[in-house]
Amino acid sequence: MSKVEIRTKDGSCPSYVYRPTGTGPWPAVVVFMDGFGIRPAMLEVGERLATHGYFALLPDLFYRSGPYEPMNPHTVFADPAARKVLMEKFFALAAPANIMSDTRAFLDYLAVQPDVKPGGIGTTGYCMGAFMSLSVRAVDASSRYRCRPQGGHPDRAPRSLRAWDLHRPA
Repeated sequence: MSKVEIRTKDGSCPSYVYRPTGTGPWPAVVVFMDGFGIRPAMLEVGERLATHGYFALLPDLFYRSGPYEPMNPHTVFADPAARKVLMEKFFALAAPANIMSDTRAFLDYLAVQPDVKPGGIGTTGYCMGAFMSLSVRAVDASSRYRCRPQGGHPDRAPRSLRAWDLHRPA
């Protein structure tokens, strides 16, 4: 895994890149995080996709709010103060329109990576990320995308997240 900064119209978005072992190019996947931000469970999703032969990009969709510590999805909604911070500091700036604007930059980043196989780009996400994953087509209707939204969140997802076929046209 390597960390990169992707320039968006609103700033610099920290993102995590996962490359499979071996020789590419590989099909690309944008992993849209859930509403609890970047934390070990989300980083594991990128790792699992790479082990299945996908070049995975996991952007931090909360970058507009500044640096933050990993959130605990099991307690954030039980604590009124933590829930208020999540809603006002993070969700307020991670509006769908902002994230879709950023998505153009994510797709442009992937398009120039020599390790990314030309053609369709896959998307996946959990909870909030699933909605973003489904919305990518609106950003670039001329391209072909495969989407695999996930219900729930990755802390309770099966350990054996299966890769899916990104090679067929959408």
